[in-house]
Amino acid sequence: MLGNCKEMIIFVVGGDTFKTFKSHFQKWPESRLSRLINAKTRGEIFQLCDEFSINSCGVRTYTFHRNPVHFNTILDMYRTNQVHCSKHCCTLTTKEELEFWGSDELEMELCCSSQYCDENKIHERNNKRDKKEKERRKSVIFSDDRFGSSVKELIRKKIWYLLEYPKSSTAAKVNQKITCN
Repeated sequence: MLGNCKEMIIFVVGGDTFKTFKSHFQKWPESRLSRLINAKTRGEIFQLCDEFSINSCGVRTYTFHRNPVHFNTILDMYRTNQVHCSKHCCTLTTKEELEFWGSDELEMELCCSSQYCDENKIHERNNKRDKKEKERRKSVIFSDDRFGSSVKELIRKKIWYLLEYPKSSTAAKVNQKITCN
């Protein structure tokens, strides 16, 4: 029993506890968890995790202040030597988690990769569209030179922005709430 105890590793991710064995971390030596298991000094360990402790039996506990939703998927990668993705999670979050834990989305199994790639393309397209829209709104707001520089013209410009662009300032947001109610 004591031999198994020394082989056991505990991960605490976002308050959730996950137990596994050291022997699972041989396939991806460059990944975060494999590097963590093989770290020799406390300095190396603390570069890879947020907290670390060893109990009286020699069981190591590594703590990460992260959302635990994807962590079972990450551990399954080590247990099964296959990278899959959760069906009910955002592909952008999956990508970020794979990067953090030191895995590559290109290693994903075929059963998951086509859907993952399709969803990722949709997210990228939507992000580009949103970015262009934000830039367009900024340019409309800040490129209007029709106002002069006199006090009267500056006041006119402020009033115009207040009424025409309800997200341009706090006062405009307040004005919009008042006029909408």
